[in-house]
Amino acid sequence: MSSCVKKFSVVLATLLLSGYWLHGQQPDSVIALREVAIVATPVRQVSTSTFNENIAPQIISRFQTQPLSNLLSRNSSIQINQYGPGGLSTVSLRGSGSSQTAILWNGFNLQSPMNGGMSLSQIPLHFVDAIQVNHGGQSAQKGSSAIGGVIQINNNAEPTPGTTVSLTQSMGSFGHLFSGIKLNYAVGAVAFSTRIFRQSATNDFPFINTARFGRPEMKQTNAGMLQYGMLQTAFWQIKPGQQLTARIWLQRYDKNIPPLMTNLDSRQNQIDNDYRFMAEWKGSKNNLQWNLRSGYLYNKQLYSDKATATFADNRASSWQTNFEGMMRLSARHTLVLQAGNSLETGQSDNYTALRKRNIAWLMAGYKLSLSNNRFVMTANLREELTDLNATTPTFALGTDLALSKHLNIHSNIARSFRMPTLNDLYWNVWGNPNLRPEEGYTADLGLNFACGNKQWKTTGNATAYSNWINHWIIWMPKGSIWTPENLKKVWSRGIETQGTLSYTGSQMGTSLQVKYQYTRVSQTDNNPGVETRQLIYQPYHKGVATLELSYHQSELSITQSFTGRRYTNETNTSWLDRFSITDLTISTRFLKDKWDATLQFKLNNLADVTYQTIAWYAMPGRNFEIAINLSIHHKPLLTKKQ
Repeated sequence: MSSCVKKFSVVLATLLLSGYWLHGQQPDSVIALREVAIVATPVRQVSTSTFNENIAPQIISRFQTQPLSNLLSRNSSIQINQYGPGGLSTVSLRGSGSSQTAILWNGFNLQSPMNGGMSLSQIPLHFVDAIQVNHGGQSAQKGSSAIGGVIQINNNAEPTPGTTVSLTQSMGSFGHLFSGIKLNYAVGAVAFSTRIFRQSATNDFPFINTARFGRPEMKQTNAGMLQYGMLQTAFWQIKPGQQLTARIWLQRYDKNIPPLMTNLDSRQNQIDNDYRFMAEWKGSKNNLQWNLRSGYLYNKQLYSDKATATFADNRASSWQTNFEGMMRLSARHTLVLQAGNSLETGQSDNYTALRKRNIAWLMAGYKLSLSNNRFVMTANLREELTDLNATTPTFALGTDLALSKHLNIHSNIARSFRMPTLNDLYWNVWGNPNLRPEEGYTADLGLNFACGNKQWKTTGNATAYSNWINHWIIWMPKGSIWTPENLKKVWSRGIETQGTLSYTGSQMGTSLQVKYQYTRVSQTDNNPGVETRQLIYQPYHKGVATLELSYHQSELSITQSFTGRRYTNETNTSWLDRFSITDLTISTRFLKDKWDATLQFKLNNLADVTYQTIAWYAMPGRNFEIAINLSIHHKPLLTKKQ
């Protein structure tokens, strides 16, 4: 073991022990980490994000039969609020709301222009190859809604010659069934990829009803779901340095909405039909690199409640076009330019008319590298226009300084903003067309550590941040109606840490990944006592720890996730108790010349913990899943030279 690894091992052990100490003293803590590369784009070259969570490919593969929400709730330090299994799942980064975190699919924003959200339970990991979570304000690079951060999900485009067919089948507790197929075909400069899946579950799990006297055991009702879809990709290598990619993502999500623990019955249902089309032209020549993409995203949401004879039809769409270009002026100087436009529409039974909004933007970025990249500075300036009305420009300034071969320090200061959603502005009777955009500033300071050799590797990151947001939009009662107002001034601050220690031998390997996040988020209004209260559903402590052991083609993984106490009202007088979940995964792989098979067994919530992430929405106890994946490969025959 190298000396740097030994030093970091001490630091990692200290983090683990300190996390245990916090758990005992405060009532909340624990820890986790992972890594994978995201294909670089011009704008990515001038990113100022201090803290990034990279999800390793083997983790994504492990959750192939699950939605994105399940992976992030178990393998990330960010907060995921789930309204029951398969139900609405929203994300919170650094104490922000779900509409303040951008969800990007290959560069396209999936957030609804109507409510600003995107349910992570509707993103199947069967369609995902790479995931990266960027913490902190990213408005200067990604635009409105990136106040808390950005979740990037991407698909690989580089084809492997030949044909590959992959079949996945899984079954588990509470009627869980998943069937998926991946078909990849590539010859010469052309490649095609087809992915299809179907997932269903009854979700009729038993639970302890803590809302009723005596805490009786009951069975969940009206919680079934059915989801299926297709992702089709076509790839063309036009010539060396240029490629064209087109994708079609079609999906249907049919979900019954279960009753609260305080209710006896629910007959609510929601159906989402999504149609997403995109094309992307990427290229590079000499010192130039460019990326031109355009896409159309459409969502039709049908809500019904047979008990009250209520029906709602909501339709949202966006046509997004974006150009990114990068020019390397020299080894030290790089310029980036981004220009784009998004035409958003919303139509609802609760709107008086079809609503449209046109958003255009221009961003310029600059990167300075000195002393063989020992010092790097990046700067971005962005201007957005909404229906030709200018907003206050956003900016970001970041620096990286190498203190030694293994240690560097990173800083970032940025201005962020978020436009009100169409619902905020135009919801019938309750909307407020006079709302101002949310805006604020964020500052980060972090340390990064990495070292290792052929067998031992270790990495670590610790970041402290402070984020101020003004004009926070909140829906408030006015008599018998609710309406959105620019009322809150919010200050979030905290510490984010992650570290990994791994060993790879000839036949075996092991790794320990640790993440921990402390978040303090409160109002800073002039009301006495308000500044000391934590915002609702924001835990002070969130963490994950994962231990992996591998031998030959078999692997054992144990994940321990922890979520601290979360308050459910603004006065902090009621709360959800902290909880810790243990998950166990065992898998083995069988390899042959032209095919391989993987058998996986997962045991979730090993200790059968009773918990809630949203008040009065039951979550399942101990449950299992068995999955098998079979892949068949056929490479084209090579013609022998005469």
